[in-house]
Amino acid sequence: MLGGGGVGLRRAVVMLVGGGGAVATASLAVNPSFSISSSSPSSPPAASSSSSSSSSSSSSVLSSWWSSFPNKVSCEEAVASNCNTPASPAQASSSGLVLYQYAPCPFCNKVRVFMDYHRIPYAKVEVEPLRKKQLNFTDYKKVPVLLADGTQINDSAVILAQLTERVKASGSPHYRDTTEEEQRWIKWVDDRLVHLLPSNIYRTMSESLQSFDYLLNASFQFTPTERTMARYSGAVIMYLLCKLKLNKKYGIQDPRQEIYQDVDSFINALGEREFMSGTYKPGSADLAVYAAINSLEGLESFDDVMKNTQAATWYQRTKAAVGLSTGHYATDEEAAGLPHMQPTP
Repeated sequence: MLGGGGVGLRRAVVMLVGGGGAVATASLAVNPSFSISSSSPSSPPAASSSSSSSSSSSSSVLSSWWSSFPNKVSCEEAVASNCNTPASPAQASSSGLVLYQYAPCPFCNKVRVFMDYHRIPYAKVEVEPLRKKQLNFTDYKKVPVLLADGTQINDSAVILAQLTERVKASGSPHYRDTTEEEQRWIKWVDDRLVHLLPSNIYRTMSESLQSFDYLLNASFQFTPTERTMARYSGAVIMYLLCKLKLNKKYGIQDPRQEIYQDVDSFINALGEREFMSGTYKPGSADLAVYAAINSLEGLESFDDVMKNTQAATWYQRTKAAVGLSTGHYATDEEAAGLPHMQPTP
């Protein structure tokens, strides 16, 4: 796989699937140079808080943008419109939030689903998965990366922790404390369900190629060469990676049957409830499971999951609650002011 001097299979899965990593923040000055301080926590950060100094810095920044930008789509407006009011580019720009992502990455999707559900406007920048030049402003090369008024926040768990704190502080009618049962299912998503996704997405070469069709999206502003190289080399690498390494690492023998069984285990646990939250609104566990399955949408594996599990009704119910996305791909004008477009010092 190309990108500088080339990468091995281990790095390839990080590049093409994304994932967690060290906690890091970066303060951006007017020029593109900045310093990064990072730490690797010995245990995963809690879903609702973070005690690190970097998280405190991020919290103050998020507090600033949440209270200051005038064009946010309020939760009350979202409820009144059945959450079907997409944010405009002007709203996303005023929020000061920019998400660097891979569109099919389940970790990125967790962040997008959270912001969509809570009606938080944001801009998106698609990272080209081979050379990742959109991340040239940082030494951190995983996605998602969130810029909040110029402060860089890495790792989906840390990003969600910070966003959750701000939603809680805002008095959002959508916010509710997570129960122990929900926390167990959230952990199950991270420990089990997410690992089944690559094995299903890249199960065959044809499915692997299909999964990289997203690169054809004109909004991503990739060159024709970048699209072609990323699509074909990425498809081959991910197919081989799953066959030769990931399936063995996670004890996956029959990806399709196992994802059917696991998805149904969550649906069966719902019982008579509409959502795992036990209310008429999805909770954190519902959003986490939905984000994982939603990352398959448009692929053969998604159609198979809908046909061979009991998830369809719950999935569509959750999708309706999440509503239309409040994110948009950064325009040329917006991108010109972002750090990845600045000259390297």
